[in-house]
Amino acid sequence: MSGGGADLLLYNVESGERQNMGRVGQYDFSEDGEWLAYTMENTDQIGNAVQIRNMTTGVIKSLDSEDVLYRHLAWTDSSRALSVMKGKIMTTGTRDTVFSLALFRGIGANGAATIKTFTPAGRSDFPAGFKLASNRAPRYSGDLSMAFFGIREALK
Repeated sequence: MSGGGADLLLYNVESGERQNMGRVGQYDFSEDGEWLAYTMENTDQIGNAVQIRNMTTGVIKSLDSEDVLYRHLAWTDSSRALSVMKGKIMTTGTRDTVFSLALFRGIGANGAATIKTFTPAGRSDFPAGFKLASNRAPRYSGDLSMAFFGIREALK
């Protein structure tokens, strides 16, 4: 999707109440249905964010908000962890989009207990001239200590 998302409507079958969640790029429910995670997506990227909504209380928390593209939003198995790729559009040089990973662990009433990120730029343990492949969703080990992702050559 190039930006701008689509309106996400939540409809309460019992009460008939309808709520517009705004311009949403991607969304995913936790396995138990307690949480709705979604990305806010605007054409100019201002106001883009990863948010969670408690489906029982209706409380919404922002986990991350930057002028980036959010892709591959997903709950990691049945845990209280949420993963997303963050893409920064480079406006100089190759005009490529450079992605990083964010893992929000311990999701609860106050948001995420911890946030782990992986940004390959400038790392000596990441192959020079390569970047994260945005066409492949990251996967995680069962204990969330390792991330598995695709890489590709960066534009030159």
